Amino acid sequence: MPHSGIVLVSRLLAGIGLDLGPTSEELPTPNGGGRFTRLNDEILRAADAAWNSPPPRDGGWLHSSQLEPVRRTALDLPGLLGLSEPWGWADPRNSLTLPFWQELFPDLGLIVCVRDPRDVIASLHADAVISARGALNLWEEYYRALLDLAGDACVITHYDSYREDPKAELERVARGLGLDSSRVATTWTAASLELPRNAVEGANGKLPVRVQDLDERLREAAKAPAPEARPAKRSPAVRVDLPKALEAQRGELEHLRLELAGARGHIDALRTQVEVRSLEPSDLRDVIRNLEQQLVERDEQVEKLHTALLESHASRREAEAALTRGIEDLERELEFIKSTRLWSAWKRYWAVKARLRRLFRRGP
Repeated sequence: MPHSGIVLVSRLLAGIGLDLGPTSEELPTPNGGGRFTRLNDEILRAADAAWNSPPPRDGGWLHSSQLEPVRRTALDLPGLLGLSEPWGWADPRNSLTLPFWQELFPDLGLIVCVRDPRDVIASLHADAVISARGALNLWEEYYRALLDLAGDACVITHYDSYREDPKAELERVARGLGLDSSRVATTWTAASLELPRNAVEGANGKLPVRVQDLDERLREAAKAPAPEARPAKRSPAVRVDLPKALEAQRGELEHLRLELAGARGHIDALRTQVEVRSLEPSDLRDVIRNLEQQLVERDEQVEKLHTALLESHASRREAEAALTRGIEDLERELEFIKSTRLWSAWKRYWAVKARLRRLFRRGP
């Protein structure tokens, strides 16, 4: 479930050797993150669902034709991101799309992050992404779906364990996932752990019985020894295509460059605002006078352009009127010429000349 410690746990797992890909892939949030998250969104859309509106548990959506291109992309994604064994990804949506991923990668190792539902509800409600009642129902749907799909083939870890004894909990999780559980790695990683001090506290109210029972079941599972991890196998689906991987990295870099350029523009705008606000009142008056003078000059320029445009329109109208008068004079002159005897004589002359040319085959 979002706000259940997924970011914390993924950072710790990366510290003991799990390859989570580029930095942008390590940011699971309700609003999106890396490419696995975007794929999960596509899967949920094909199922007519979303992260806050789970798909039906019967799994009928798995047979949607819309998922075929998503499957091909998902199979190629580990290679495109240049992931190396052991690799993985963190996203709350996996709780809802797990059947899709289990079809593609049957040897998935699963880790389920759990936190007091009241804390989760308070965090989601504070983010204004969902109501408290909706968050409570969603929490229950997420974990019931997970337990139905994953069964015992998962490692459950509780957020509170990282406050009590982070090193022991990380060793337990590492053993369950088949990761490096050596004392050096876990001690160093646990020592770097800094839980946020300003975390949103959950309400002290009682939970519904069904939710309380599910929470206690998850807490008990998080205290149990982690099951032994199955021997790791390199998935044949991970095909490293170097040109495609390089192209993907170039696209990622270009995206980051654009974000950096946008951030710099925003920083420059903020710096300008700060500089203006830090001016003395006398300096501000000078700035305002300067701007007012610029406005006056702009108004004068606009007035001159407007006058020039009116004069241009007047000149064009005069030229059009003169041209119309000239055409009318020429038409009257032509009508007068056509009415004279000379015009009739010339017409008869040219007709006789044309007949003579045809007679002597001299051409027209």
